[in-house]
Amino acid sequence: MGSSKPLIGNQVKHLLIILSLFLFTSPLFGQSEETCYVVVDSSEEFNPTLLSNISVSIISQFLREV
Repeated sequence: MGSSKPLIGNQVKHLLIILSLFLFTSPLFGQSEETCYVVVDSSEEFNPTLLSNISVSIISQFLREV
């Protein structure tokens, strides 16, 4: 009776290769050359410039220009 360790090792290796390919190619899909807009509603008493600066600061934490 042979050991199942080489079989499991090969399966893990193939799984890692597939996951690596998926992770490295996924940023290539779903990208658009269109401009992204964000609409923020606020009360009139809130300073629009301050709101814009806060929005840009928060959004830039999650998005980066490619």
